[in-house]
Amino acid sequence: MLVLFSLLLVTVFCAAPVRPNFNNDFTAEVHYHIQRGNDPPRDFNGHWLSDKTGMRDRYDVEIAGSGRVDIWQIWNSTKTGYEYILEMATQKCRKSPFTLEFHGPFDFDQSATLVGACDGTGAKWQFIIPGAWEFDLCSNPEGTRPYWVEYKQLVAPKFHEIVRFHSYHPGRPDASNYIIPAVCANAK
Repeated sequence: MLVLFSLLLVTVFCAAPVRPNFNNDFTAEVHYHIQRGNDPPRDFNGHWLSDKTGMRDRYDVEIAGSGRVDIWQIWNSTKTGYEYILEMATQKCRKSPFTLEFHGPFDFDQSATLVGACDGTGAKWQFIIPGAWEFDLCSNPEGTRPYWVEYKQLVAPKFHEIVRFHSYHPGRPDASNYIIPAVCANAK
């Protein structure tokens, strides 16, 4: 009986991690680090509202030196769009076009391979496009909560993003979160 009980415990505690299948439409509390080429790195803490279905992101965040900042990224195609950055303290808004391939943060998770452990009890999943990109995801073993996701471009130097999730709530954010304020609509 003791041997049977021991085998049951080993089976329960040694179960393989479950492949995550995270929704790209979500609301989360995050720490986000972005390095793109020679641009200064950006670090911020706050809310990320990801609406892959609508091809848009919003960040309500705190940025060192700027305070509370709201950022909208709205794609008008799969490669181009506009970014609006509103500094809440001054009510100054900057609008700038961008060219960036549109992907959901978890587009790769179903193609990833389990490569080991991460963050103590987490499971690390990785997907590599040889000579182009490396995508890494650390989630709980049940595959229900992301701990962090990381993107590294293997061609261009200094193209790196890492997002640490403090919370994650799947589901499409309300469209009202993406209404661009009047002060930004006419920004340059």
